[in-house]
Amino acid sequence: MKNFDLITIDGSAGEGGGQVLRSSLSLSLATGKPFRITRIRAGRKKPGLGRQHLTAVRAAATVCRAKVMGDEIGSTDLTFVPGEVKAGNYQFAVGTAGSATLVMQTVLPALHQDCILQRAVCRIKASKNVEPNSLVWSVQLTG
Repeated sequence: MKNFDLITIDGSAGEGGGQVLRSSLSLSLATGKPFRITRIRAGRKKPGLGRQHLTAVRAAATVCRAKVMGDEIGSTDLTFVPGEVKAGNYQFAVGTAGSATLVMQTVLPALHQDCILQRAVCRIKASKNVEPNSLVWSVQLTG
């Protein structure tokens, strides 16, 4: 993919956190447009991709078989080239209850767009307010 085909996004925009990344991924899934995001989470004490951000990237890549470069912990630069969003049963290991909703926020709009989500499950291993393995979030949409 040539650089001029990519939408370039400054990840330090706004509050400089993970929302710029999640919104970019979600819009890329919905529109099929590839993007490059630089300065990911530059406004944070620990800039770059954290575990929960990497999970969102990989979840988005999974539902559309995207080509991704820079998907590693600490990366401040990521390129995401989406493929076609596919229906399926998806499970993403997110780690915490708060992260689960952020990952779902990233992928659900595109999956819901054509009502192609068959089942998405997030299993939470541990949380301050939830016993390990006790929370399963399941969403079913039918078209």
